[in-house]
Amino acid sequence: MENHQIRQLIRQELPGILQHDREMREWVLALTREQYANKQETESHFDQVMAELRRDREEQTRRWEANQQELRTLREEQNRKWEEQNRKWDANQATINAMLEEIRALSRKHDSTIGALVSRSSM
Repeated sequence: MENHQIRQLIRQELPGILQHDREMREWVLALTREQYANKQETESHFDQVMAELRRDREEQTRRWEANQQELRTLREEQNRKWEEQNRKWDANQATINAMLEEIRALSRKHDSTIGALVSRSSM
């Protein structure tokens, strides 16, 4: 029998043999065990990966919360600055309005003084 025929025969018969012959199944498993991780190693690796993901998620949550707090602080500071600017603006506008009223009062005074001088000179 040639190698090709032997391989073909093994492919046909091995699944049935492994299903019915426990000793053969254990022999094949022992023979191939070095090719794959056992259940305990796989679970251990899985647990390590999950623990790492949990730590990463906790770190990202901590960073997110710190970032959100920083943004709240910046917004509060910005609001205080706007409020201060608004107070300064209002004070400046009040000063300008008072100066305009004084100018108008002086203008009225000069107009009435000029009007009185004109009436005296007409007499």
